[in-house]
Amino acid sequence: MHELNYKNSTGISNHGRETISYNKKQFDATVKRHMDSKKNMSHDSRLADTAKSGATPSTLSAAAVRIKQDYQNFLKEAQLLMPKVDQSLLLDILYYQTRYPDWEGSVAFRVVYPADLDINQKKEWIYQKYQRMSKVEEEKTLKFKAIRMSMEELGKMLDEDPDIQYVTGSATLTPTDSYSI
Repeated sequence: MHELNYKNSTGISNHGRETISYNKKQFDATVKRHMDSKKNMSHDSRLADTAKSGATPSTLSAAAVRIKQDYQNFLKEAQLLMPKVDQSLLLDILYYQTRYPDWEGSVAFRVVYPADLDINQKKEWIYQKYQRMSKVEEEKTLKFKAIRMSMEELGKMLDEDPDIQYVTGSATLTPTDSYSI
């Protein structure tokens, strides 16, 4: 989906899961910058720029290895700090929260509880805490859409409800269908 409304000078771009709004002036400047970089940057000139910076292919390779190692270490630490949270969900929330400071925290959750627990009591707890209705799946999982869910709020949810066994779901950039699950 890619729309431009020149009358209102706004645009919407939807690439995968992200929807980004921008005005015509920003869009035109971005396109011009991109086209200029395409014209001025051949493969060889990028190598020349890399050489000017003092980076060599071996130091770039070492940097790539280090970045991968640091990322793996980050994932291990995240798993230790929030073992009940799906890594993909954690990374989605972290991405949106840091990339878009005004992100509204739109997250579709699946919260798994022990089978022998009163799931209706947990449904009521979610409603009281988040003002959202939840849907029961497989007798022990509650599915609901939360708004304003940050990493910190996710941590509070886990602290306040020790019965939670696992949390999975997905985060999205926009809070569309915020009441549907």
